Amino acid sequence: MKELMQHNNNVKQFIWILGAALMFVLTCVLSVGCSANETIAPTDSPIPTKRITPAPTPSPTPKVEQTEPERAELARSINVPDFYTNLTSEEETFPLYAFLNENGVVEYRTVGVICTLSDGVIVQEDYSFFPAEETGELAATTPILPENERPGVCIALDISTFRLKRDYRAMEAIGGITAEESGDHYVYGTVGNTDPAFYPADETGEMIPGALPIETERFVVSPYAPSVNPTKEGQRHIVVFIGSQSVVVFRAENGDWEVEKVFICSTGDGGRYTPRGDFSITAQYEYKAMSRLNGVMVYAQYASRFRGHYLFHTVPSAGQYKNYLPNGKQQILIAEYEKLGTDVSHGCVRMLVGDCYWIYRNCRIGTRVTVTDAAGPDHPEKPKLIYEEPYMDVNHQYGWDPTDPDPHNPYLSIPSYAAGLIVPTIAPKHSATARPTHAPVPKYTPVPTPEPTARPIGINYRTK
Repeated sequence: MKELMQHNNNVKQFIWILGAALMFVLTCVLSVGCSANETIAPTDSPIPTKRITPAPTPSPTPKVEQTEPERAELARSINVPDFYTNLTSEEETFPLYAFLNENGVVEYRTVGVICTLSDGVIVQEDYSFFPAEETGELAATTPILPENERPGVCIALDISTFRLKRDYRAMEAIGGITAEESGDHYVYGTVGNTDPAFYPADETGEMIPGALPIETERFVVSPYAPSVNPTKEGQRHIVVFIGSQSVVVFRAENGDWEVEKVFICSTGDGGRYTPRGDFSITAQYEYKAMSRLNGVMVYAQYASRFRGHYLFHTVPSAGQYKNYLPNGKQQILIAEYEKLGTDVSHGCVRMLVGDCYWIYRNCRIGTRVTVTDAAGPDHPEKPKLIYEEPYMDVNHQYGWDPTDPDPHNPYLSIPSYAAGLIVPTIAPKHSATARPTHAPVPKYTPVPTPEPTARPIGINYRTK
């Protein structure tokens, strides 16, 4: 019995040693698995195997580069110089500035940004001013330092001979004026070799450096304007300048005369015949018999009488059935048209059809007219004629005036001519006896066109 108990104790001791050995082996296996950074799980385990990827090694020399400049909005880090004039409109996102340099040349500036990239990532943005086109586009890729700019300053000139508009008064400083309502100041002078102009100034009359020039017409009444002041707003006054063969229509705005239209004309032959002085429009005619030219009776369109037998009217028309307006429109004398701008008439003031039409529509009976020997502003050039049918006949004797607003005028099918068409700015006249201007225009043909039913030709419109 004692021996049996000893045997059992030996068996228990063996089992305990075997278990301890198994536990040691299992511990070692688990230790080796963890050291390999790998989680071991049964293949049927719901937990997926997770692998740990080592972090990339940073590059010792990153790639650094700069972008080309692009237009940008104004950054807080940029101070706009006082001599820059802001030209940015409300619709624009990017700013545009301008200033007058010391030579009197306007220069434009905009804001641009250059980005610094490190391995393709923006690490820095540098905002600067750049030269720009007038449109605002970049004109160069090199930044501008405003402290190196040289803004212009004008040399003031005397304005005692000027006739200032009512809204402005002269300052004690030479060339200085002040706006009555706003209190703003301006000075008249030159910058560099430029023509004189007005510039924004301070209260002492000194030009604000770099300020842009302003057209003189904003402050000064035209030197060609009538000496008498207008009596009401919208009033018109026509002046014929024989010295420059030009006609100027002035219109009253804010109590001053403003140039509204400048026309080319032809006055009396050799400076004679056309009366000088102050007159007014007394009658107007859509189509009128004039007088004989080289022994042939001629007619004219849109005539406005200003004294006796003297009128504003178109280049004379002749040819077959010239007393019928649709015929007369396409039968102006080509040779006389080409003389416009020289003194060749019998005393009347000849003008383009479109110009006479404008006066006929816009200058009412009673409009003041002044005729002077003085030279006024240069007249515009007359449109060039096209020497072929249907613009004129095959003999180049008769043809259309390119400025005639009649819809049958073939010149109006050419965009460059149609763009200069003068249209009325008030309602057209109405008269039961007036000949229609929209009648079909007969084409040139050797067969005479039948004479229409007789109607009065020289219709006198005494009221408008």
